[in-house]
Amino acid sequence: MNNLTIIQWNIRSFSKNKSDLENIANTEKADIILLSETWLKKGTFCSLTGFNLFRRDREEDKMGGGVAIAVKRHLMAKEVTTNTDREILTVKVRSWGQEYTFTSIYVPPDKTIDDDIGRIMFRDTRNRLLVGGDFNAHHSLWGSPTNSGKGKKLVEAADEYGMIVKNTGEETRLGHPRRAKSAVDVTFVSADLAGDTEWRVGEEALGSDHYPITIRIKRTGWRTNQHSGKENCQGTIAIINKGIRLNREEWAEVARDCDKLREKQHIETAIIHAARNKAITKGISGIKRRIRPEWWNKKCEEAAKKRTEANKTYRTLKSETTYIMLRRAVARHKREVTEARRDGWAKVCERMNPSTTLTSMWRMVNCFRKNTTGNHTFTGRVDWLEEFLDRNASPFVEQELNINLDTNSNSGIGSPFTMGELEDVLSKLRSTAPGPDGVPYDAYVSLSIEARIGGIY
Repeated sequence: MNNLTIIQWNIRSFSKNKSDLENIANTEKADIILLSETWLKKGTFCSLTGFNLFRRDREEDKMGGGVAIAVKRHLMAKEVTTNTDREILTVKVRSWGQEYTFTSIYVPPDKTIDDDIGRIMFRDTRNRLLVGGDFNAHHSLWGSPTNSGKGKKLVEAADEYGMIVKNTGEETRLGHPRRAKSAVDVTFVSADLAGDTEWRVGEEALGSDHYPITIRIKRTGWRTNQHSGKENCQGTIAIINKGIRLNREEWAEVARDCDKLREKQHIETAIIHAARNKAITKGISGIKRRIRPEWWNKKCEEAAKKRTEANKTYRTLKSETTYIMLRRAVARHKREVTEARRDGWAKVCERMNPSTTLTSMWRMVNCFRKNTTGNHTFTGRVDWLEEFLDRNASPFVEQELNINLDTNSNSGIGSPFTMGELEDVLSKLRSTAPGPDGVPYDAYVSLSIEARIGGIY
């Protein structure tokens, strides 16, 4: 809660290394993830559990490349338009009442770095800017033994815009032991973040040949002025909801305490203090360990252990033999995971039949991890398939109703709703998972009318 955690990784195929990415995100409690070389094609569906995913893919006729930024769902985020054909993606994120700008970039080996790319990357240096990616550029400033033309150009652009390199000189790419150390994954931060940022390289490249990088930004507080308004209150409740899972009765207690404190404090501060008191009595549980998907089997577990052991051996004794052993272990892990996921999906399909309800169907899919990739062939019975689809997805759509929303009519449909009508709707809401703003319905229901009008609505 005191840090904003960012993962930067050249993942070299989002689909193949998604399980490793989810494991890293859970272990490091990541808030933001900057990815390069996602290898995703336009129009291909993909998602990351618990995150909103922003993507910039290559054109359909071009292989490889691509960048993405994943933002935790309780954080408010929006993509920034960049007028360039370069593989650059920028997203603005609000956290604790402050705005941060994150940019993910991939520069292929055959592309140059010009003045325009520096202007696009570093244009928002006043808004807590962090830029990370694989630049395929070498410079001693971030640990390369030589200075390439691209590296010199990148350093000039960083100096012009006052950006700071956070690399510590460690290699960021798993290379052949006979080749020079490679540090092509670089992280830049604006001057206001330089003193509050920690940077470190992961110990294992996992399914990629680049090591994941963890960056932690220390939070410097939040706004408590009289004009913080709806956005700050929503962010405050979302953060409370993330750390303390309160039910409706507990939110009601927070609301009562909030009303007592509100006379002397701003509404946002009152909510924080009231929820903190509840947290002391209830206790804040830590993030649970990641539960493996149901398709994960002993072969996957064994391959993962072998990969970790091979990585430790290579880092201890770098030689051509240990390097080959590591690459083989990585390839075996990818093969076992792909086969297990395919077999697991076939089993999920086999468990479905015409009597399967939508709830049961989605429960099975969610157990599978719900973000399946690739083409899966169903080899079981198919005589019931048409009936099953008709049951769960209507074969036709009713004609659109023509509703008169004229505000001047006497129907009342187009007239503004009253506070009483809103209260009636809120009283009937079920306690469900929060939406993108991270604010649970229980918080809306429990807060007083004054608090809703003053800070929420």
